[in-house]
Amino acid sequence: MVNINIKTKNLWKKYSAKNTTVWIKGYLYSHTKDNVVNICKSITKKKISSFIKSIDGHFALIVQRKDIAFITVDKIRSTPLFFVNIKNNFFIDTDPKNLINIKEFNNTINQNAKLELSMSGFTIGNKTIYKNLNSLKAGEIVLFEKNEYKYIQYYKYFGKIIDKNFDNYLKELSEVTLNIFQKMLKQIGNKQIIIPLSAGNDSRLVASILKHLGAKNVKCYSYGTVSNFEAKIAKIVARKLGYECKFIPLTHQSER
Repeated sequence: MVNINIKTKNLWKKYSAKNTTVWIKGYLYSHTKDNVVNICKSITKKKISSFIKSIDGHFALIVQRKDIAFITVDKIRSTPLFFVNIKNNFFIDTDPKNLINIKEFNNTINQNAKLELSMSGFTIGNKTIYKNLNSLKAGEIVLFEKNEYKYIQYYKYFGKIIDKNFDNYLKELSEVTLNIFQKMLKQIGNKQIIIPLSAGNDSRLVASILKHLGAKNVKCYSYGTVSNFEAKIAKIVARKLGYECKFIPLTHQSER
């Protein structure tokens, strides 16, 4: 049996059905949460990878059945997951501090991870600073059976490079970007959207796409010292798009 230690109050939702418990955090575009739970009740090991890959959204998922258990994170690991094996018992949590504070936890340092951390500020792969503390990389599943576990990579960012001309790349990028914002607007509904607008490409892209997609309940703001060039350009961009833009003056004294 896999021991699950998840604080469901921290934006996690727990679903219990016959012989199955599912924890979900995040939001899904392609499936309802009830749909995910129903699939997890009877999914086979061979189909777990393809099923998780088919989910569109930002999420972490933990599934526990009598015969099998698995955990997974989305393609960007928006919610990290960690696990330890203590006396043939697996403990899982989003907060590694809860795991290393378990009385029987073996706090032996992973020397390779220590070196990586010293040189770059990060560890590589699934390693953490402790030998017995494991993590999931983006696009990964961990399958638990009895006293063993197995990593499954269901999504990879690298693959065969396809040479296309600039127009095709531009079209593909535009389609992906528009799709992202369409899904976002569907989730937001009629709620007000507030954009911290500057002279940079990122915030101008956000404001422009929202205008292109017909978002109406949008306001912008800029900040900084009076008459700074970022705020001036933000005001021009907002005016051209027909969005209200407020300026928030900051001084050295107010920031202190």
